[in-house]
Amino acid sequence: MIAQTLNQRHRHDAGGTREAMRVLRCLSGLPPDQGRQDPHQRQVPEANPQGAGAGRRRHQGIRLEMKSEQIREQNAEYMRLFQLGRDLTDIPVRRKGKWEVVHQEQRDGEIKTALVHDERGEVMTNANDEIHDAASFAASACGRVLVLGLGLGLVVRLLLARDQVDEVAVVEVEPDVVVLVGSDLLGGEHEGRLHIRTADAYSPEVVEQFTQWRPQSVFADTFDNADERTHGDRQKARELWEPVTQRLVIWQEERSRIAMIEQPPEH
Repeated sequence: MIAQTLNQRHRHDAGGTREAMRVLRCLSGLPPDQGRQDPHQRQVPEANPQGAGAGRRRHQGIRLEMKSEQIREQNAEYMRLFQLGRDLTDIPVRRKGKWEVVHQEQRDGEIKTALVHDERGEVMTNANDEIHDAASFAASACGRVLVLGLGLGLVVRLLLARDQVDEVAVVEVEPDVVVLVGSDLLGGEHEGRLHIRTADAYSPEVVEQFTQWRPQSVFADTFDNADERTHGDRQKARELWEPVTQRLVIWQEERSRIAMIEQPPEH
């Protein structure tokens, strides 16, 4: 059902060329209206009495100014999303199967939310480094976004907080995690904008489905940690999902690669 719904939305999306340009501007960090002009209006070059060199310098200055403005806007959006992530303490404490959501009071009095498995231990928290990774990805996401691994729903919540993100699809292999975390996200204000599928994110069926959906961005976080033992899983994620999207971010990929070099896993 989710595949049919997502593909119908994609096939019947009006103004495809205009939408594609909007997404490209967003992925490039440009403001929504940047670059729009009447296609029938001929652009007449301005007179340049100081020569071509001065003209090039002027245009280079304009480009640098635009780039600086884009960086300021992205930094402001990152900080907004980071603060939203720090406020993520509204997930109720509850248990389902071997999974549990807990609140842990820190020495500074702040509350840390964690997703814990009986055997695997603490799988995800809203610690600052986790929030940084999620906010860094979400701050420039737009259009259709695919998230592999639900966790605490941190990156999903930040994506849904952005008007530039049209739809978010999540693939989570653990049904109990979907019940614990996903039930609070589905419906309500996110109706029709968020889709959650319980499945293996690396199965051929799932890859094929979302290849047809054509997400602009993919965030892969199906790993319990960032050590050398999970480096192979990250390589598999890149091989499968890089051809599917314009932008693939794999959680802690570089850290895992360095760990692999420093301490290869024992066979």
